[in-house]
Order: sequence, then structure tokens, then C-alpha cells
Amino acid sequence: MRKSEVNSIYILDSCALIALIKDAIALAAASVFGGELLTADHHELDKIEQSEKIQFSWIR
Repeated sequence: MRKSEVNSIYILDSCALIALIKDAIALAAASVFGGELLTADHHELDKIEQSEKIQFSWIR
């Protein structure tokens, strides 16, 4: 693996981690404050919608 490939993988992993943290913060806020979560992340959040008492609005 070349150095540029390693840097690309690291950047992709960092972006995925940031997206995961943003989802966790949004879920926590919706849960604590009773708000509605507006999202397009069906594949990440469908199971949570079924198991938690958080209201979701899907934009796609």
C-alpha cells in the first residue's frame, strides 16, 4: 500500500467517525428534548426508529 493510499483510508475513516458522532449527538438531543430528527440516513437509523421513542422525518 502506498503512502497516499494510507492517507486516503485515514481520511475516509475520520469522516465516518465524524458522521457517527454527529448522528449520536442528534439522537441524544432528540431523545432528551423530545424533538424530531430530520435525516436521510435510512440504513443507519431504521432500526433505531423501530426500537426507540424518537420521532423521525425522512427527507429521502
